[in-house]
Amino acid sequence: MIPTSLVLLDFQNDFFSGGEFEIPGSLFAAKKAHAILQCFRDHGGHTVHVQHENRTNGLSFCVPGTEGIRIHDLVAHYEGEPIAYKNSSDAFDHSELDALLRSARTSRVLLCGIQHEMTIAQTAKAAFSLGFQVILIQDACAGMVDSQLVELKQFCTVQNTEKILLSLSMERGY
Repeated sequence: MIPTSLVLLDFQNDFFSGGEFEIPGSLFAAKKAHAILQCFRDHGGHTVHVQHENRTNGLSFCVPGTEGIRIHDLVAHYEGEPIAYKNSSDAFDHSELDALLRSARTSRVLLCGIQHEMTIAQTAKAAFSLGFQVILIQDACAGMVDSQLVELKQFCTVQNTEKILLSLSMERGY
């Protein structure tokens, strides 16, 4: 069994309907991410939530102290699940993400989330360059365009939720 972590990128209220910077497909992606997150929780898998914090003056989304910065209820953070806070498109840049993954002895990362400012693409590339095997859960991502997926295939494997769940069940006997 390959030590695997689920990384949930920027599933924050501001990127959903009614938020400051709605990303099309966010609710659909969060529903898919919820299924995988629940599988990880049910079977003791390692998960890391990544939360964007805009600390730059003038930006209106993901501002600390607002409702918009909170992780969406569908994939809400549970006590004991780590959160890596970031302020750039690369979730590894100036955050604890690498340390959290290494402390869990992770060698494979499953990525899903909200693509704003190239977050998913930059994080997938960074994870690959740090030596992780990267699997992008395509239907659990919002804001991606086909040209980005084509480019990302050189850094990661692209799969859908159902295939991920099937693979996990076969690996771990779920």
